[in-house]
Amino acid sequence: MDFYQNTNVKLIVLDGSSKPNLRMTNTKVKYMYLSDSNLHERLLYSSKLVDTKYVAICADDDFIFPRGLERCIRFLDAHPDYSSVQGAFIRFNYDQFFSWRPDYVHWNAIRILEDDPIDRTLNSRKSCQFLYSTMRASTFKSVVSAFTGVNSGSLTMNELAFNYIVPFLGKYQTIPVIYGARLEHAKSGVNMRYSTWIKNYDTNCETYLNNIERIYSSYVTKSKASELQKIMTRVFVDNDQLSLESKPIRQKIRSLNRVLRSFRSLNTLRPINSIERIKWFITLRKSINKELNAINILKKHVSENKIAGTPSL
Repeated sequence: MDFYQNTNVKLIVLDGSSKPNLRMTNTKVKYMYLSDSNLHERLLYSSKLVDTKYVAICADDDFIFPRGLERCIRFLDAHPDYSSVQGAFIRFNYDQFFSWRPDYVHWNAIRILEDDPIDRTLNSRKSCQFLYSTMRASTFKSVVSAFTGVNSGSLTMNELAFNYIVPFLGKYQTIPVIYGARLEHAKSGVNMRYSTWIKNYDTNCETYLNNIERIYSSYVTKSKASELQKIMTRVFVDNDQLSLESKPIRQKIRSLNRVLRSFRSLNTLRPINSIERIKWFITLRKSINKELNAINILKKHVSENKIAGTPSL
């Protein structure tokens, strides 16, 4: 919140903690305390507060650069057939030193440009997270309506609701601009895997999937809406299972990466060890030069506020 106080970003904070933050005195911030609420409850509630043309969700371990946000807004203004857009992310670490590296490098090439909503949705199966993109307020409100009547569920369903619906409602691409910075930390656990939740198929799960079908059926026939929902659900369940099977290997890689990162020096990038990262720097060289000042502001901010560790959900 300190990071954004000198910008013209309208910030709405939805606090679901067990206790309210009594230091919330910044008049530029609309602070809403929703005691012990689920993330999907907060997202649904937030849709009633939005009165801007565009929306971007910023997680508690993220910073969205104002210039990146502005570029995305200008892009959406110029392309009315797009539902959302975002730029590139960096991942930063702060303990003894501040360092950063490219993140989500494979998102750079993503273009979902089909005219047909079903084709767009099917093309998005191996894409990115739309949850943190800059999107039209109408898109955001449509997505979070999928949580209507859902009282509990898998934490992952919040992210996946955007993957079900955002590409269905409009075109998408990742533009060459530094957009967000994410704090490096141990991966947060989830309350229940999405595949397990779908397999159990309780009342909340049924309501959630029916809501997604309802959104689809506003644009295509009921039978096509039902078929598309089933295809996408199967994709997300299969991806979840694949992620679970590869978890032991990924944990070993992360352990090795942590050892390598312990040898970094002040303000150095992690070694470029892939063709994708080389492409990342080539594609974003202009934006990186422009955003170095913003990255330095972020560095100063996290050092002064001692931001480190794993944020709470």
